[in-house]
Amino acid sequence: MPDMLIRGVPQHIMENLKKRAKKNRRSLQSEALLIMEEAARYETATGAQLAEGIRHKLAQERTTFSDSAEIIRGGRKV
Repeated sequence: MPDMLIRGVPQHIMENLKKRAKKNRRSLQSEALLIMEEAARYETATGAQLAEGIRHKLAQERTTFSDSAEIIRGGRKV
């Protein structure tokens, strides 16, 4: 597994990370790795996946919307 070295970590961030690790009964390295794993998981969703999730949620709520293209065309008529 690759290693990572982060230089120049501000003191207050290091202190907060140590407190969080202690509170969660993890090592500093384990806590930092968990935070990075969570961040990476959220960043991997594509726009298409996010849109599909929204469509699915709206379908479950049975929410309908008018066709915005018609509204835009109507606004263009002079």
